[in-house]
Amino acid sequence: SLQRFGLSDDQVRDFKGFFSLRHYQPGDTVFAEGDAAETFCVIHSGELLVTQRTTYGGERTLGVRRPGEVFGEIGLLKDVPRTASVTALTHVQLFEIGKQHFCELIGANASFHQFLKRLHAHRLLSSIPLFKGLGDKALEKIQLLIEERSVEAGEVLAEEGRVAERLFVIIEGGAISIRSGLDEAETQRDSLGHGDHVGAEG
Repeated sequence: SLQRFGLSDDQVRDFKGFFSLRHYQPGDTVFAEGDAAETFCVIHSGELLVTQRTTYGGERTLGVRRPGEVFGEIGLLKDVPRTASVTALTHVQLFEIGKQHFCELIGANASFHQFLKRLHAHRLLSSIPLFKGLGDKALEKIQLLIEERSVEAGEVLAEEGRVAERLFVIIEGGAISIRSGLDEAETQRDSLGHGDHVGAEG
């Protein structure tokens, strides 16, 4: 029921006709990472696997989505290509709504918009190893403390020998950690990617 996402009965009636029921077989790709974001999905039945490419060319699992859950909101909210791939694990039925009507829906209901923003932040945090195992309440508190920012190539996040004032967790892209040794041979260089963090050590 769409009412559980903060929609009124009138809004459900108004927008119900814009949702299309789609069927997917096991192994079918609903969308792939990098695709243009065109739809928002509500799972009616079945299970789907969400995966994402890693900085090092591999693939990691973000989670399994089940009936009653939604996905596809990130690309539409942020107006960016799909940030992950979604593949059917079983026979799946999805209710899908197109980008234009999705934007009208969130414009007509502020609580639904806020629900999707909280959902996005929660999923982002729960995918980071540093926060694995934390409950919903702890993640909600962390959401209030963090801010998302973009970093330009070459920008220094933390400098060796200086007191760390912030903790940075990498969401997208990569970074290099360099620890000085007595000489070049002892200098340690590590590649950092999604979920890695810097600034936790003084």
